[in-house]
Amino acid sequence: MSLIAGNITAGYGKVQILTNVGINVAPGEVHCVFGPNGSGKSTLLKVCAGVLKPWSGALELDGQNLLGFLGHEFIRAGIVTVPQSGGVFSELSVLENLQAGGLALTDKTAVRASIESMLERFPILREKKQARAGSLSGGQRMLLAFARALVSKPKVLLLDEPSAGLAPVVVKEVFGLIRDLRAQGPAILLVEQAVKDALPLADKVTVLAQGEVQFSGFAKDINETELAKAYLGLAKA
Repeated sequence: MSLIAGNITAGYGKVQILTNVGINVAPGEVHCVFGPNGSGKSTLLKVCAGVLKPWSGALELDGQNLLGFLGHEFIRAGIVTVPQSGGVFSELSVLENLQAGGLALTDKTAVRASIESMLERFPILREKKQARAGSLSGGQRMLLAFARALVSKPKVLLLDEPSAGLAPVVVKEVFGLIRDLRAQGPAILLVEQAVKDALPLADKVTVLAQGEVQFSGFAKDINETELAKAYLGLAKA
């Protein structure tokens, strides 16, 4: 199921951040969004997650209009976010964090089965399931954040700079996980600053600068020189 954002214009208060930004994220692909700080990457992700209502434009999942949906309705529709630095609930246990990943769903039997599958997939989480999430290492917290997101079996996974603040060896593990997830079929929208790590994973790329699309297309069609120009808002394609 493709997530399609069309001509999104959005901002905060009277400050406009995005201007006519469009993006299409299809099942089984990683669509990377790159751009300098302040380019509107996080704002676009918030629109796609239902956290921020756009001023104008369209947002659809497999033809269903999402504008007007509430946050939990986005999750029920199949759109789940892994926020920057994981965003786990530090005072809750690992198990309670996983349970939180299913709160918006109605089939609690399926949620319990999904949690068990996450504990099978990530043995370190089973080992520490009664431990406070705040006691985990940075890498373990990020694994927990991914597992919590996957509990609901998302159709679209929104990733907000998952490599931020992690040690290089953990970054490698995180991108390996993203590669594995792509093979399982969800559409993945990845906002990242670590271009050299993320670009090899990308099927499609959108580059934002000053809130506008500077490049949108297949990853194979942009090289480092063109990417640098797009970062600076010097080239549009």
